[in-house]
Amino acid sequence: MSLLWGIDFGKKFSGNTVICYRNGSRVGFYQAEKNRDADRFILEKLEVQQPGYIFIDAPLSLPGAFHDPATYNDYFFRRCDQQLGAMSPMFLGGMTARAIRLKNQITARGIDLKETYPKALASQLKLKKCGYRRGKENIGSCCDRIMESSNLVFDKKPIVSWHHLDALLAMISAIRYEQKLSLTFGDKSEGTIHI
Repeated sequence: MSLLWGIDFGKKFSGNTVICYRNGSRVGFYQAEKNRDADRFILEKLEVQQPGYIFIDAPLSLPGAFHDPATYNDYFFRRCDQQLGAMSPMFLGGMTARAIRLKNQITARGIDLKETYPKALASQLKLKKCGYRRGKENIGSCCDRIMESSNLVFDKKPIVSWHHLDALLAMISAIRYEQKLSLTFGDKSEGTIHI
């Protein structure tokens, strides 16, 4: 089992960017501080840990019409976004630009960075029945459901926000990818999402 990361990527200075890591059987979290640069926070953590895979909840490419208008005609959504009902990378604007720049910085270090969509995995795991994203009091029951379905054991106490839970879901997508159990949406030439 290699070291894996899942990242819930938030606004740059919001303090909502959370990294969930699995190292052997240990699961832990890092959270960016409010008013500190979240992108720098991620790169600094990479100096300490060298994950085999990083799965991030952020668009890592633009719609194909921008680079191949002969094949693609949608300037707002990629095929993967349409398949999963995800937000347009264009709507997310600056976050998309930051994520693409971060992808280039991380892959230059030889680390594989993949795009994921925790909401889609939450849907697969039927977390809506547990109150997914409907009040912090439901985080514990969502964690219980994740443990049941993933055979992953972790301490629920550090999971204090939906950002932590989404980082955990992103990391579980990385585990599924490592085990060749993940699903891929979209196409390689435009951009893919793995869950």
